[in-house]
Amino acid sequence: MWPVKQRSWSNFFEFVFPIEVQYAIESNKEIVIDAIGVIAAVNTIRRFPYVCPRGGSDNESRFVAFKIKDNMGGIIECIAVGTCCDLFMTNWSAKVDLVTYNYEPIVAVLRNWRITEFDGRNILMSEFGCSRLYLDPTFHDLDIPQYVRSFTDEDKHEDDDD
Repeated sequence: MWPVKQRSWSNFFEFVFPIEVQYAIESNKEIVIDAIGVIAAVNTIRRFPYVCPRGGSDNESRFVAFKIKDNMGGIIECIAVGTCCDLFMTNWSAKVDLVTYNYEPIVAVLRNWRITEFDGRNILMSEFGCSRLYLDPTFHDLDIPQYVRSFTDEDKHEDDDD
């Protein structure tokens, strides 16, 4: 049985830092968490070894690995599984395939994902039925344009140092 956090009347996000994912303790792997970052890399869709039941679908065996980078330079490795994988690839492709896309940062907000060990490293993985994925969202709680500006300001400071 998974422990449940105390009920909250607010709808605030509780974002995790990359180091908290990388060096997660066992108790942190028992709760779902949130993350935010700019998409830094996307791999191709792959499949877990899976035998689907007769008349079933192997859709839940599909996954896509991607990395998000926070505004302090930390990287979080993520895996979207099943319907989250389909949603991510549909939304990601729709954004990068636009004629007007000019390599602008795309912000990903991950809601209710779980820290899991995969290939010997801790990553964030979507949970069936509860994980949510938002690309370039508009939330009242988050100032996404300011978050994106923090990346472009960081790039300007790096150029000034050269």
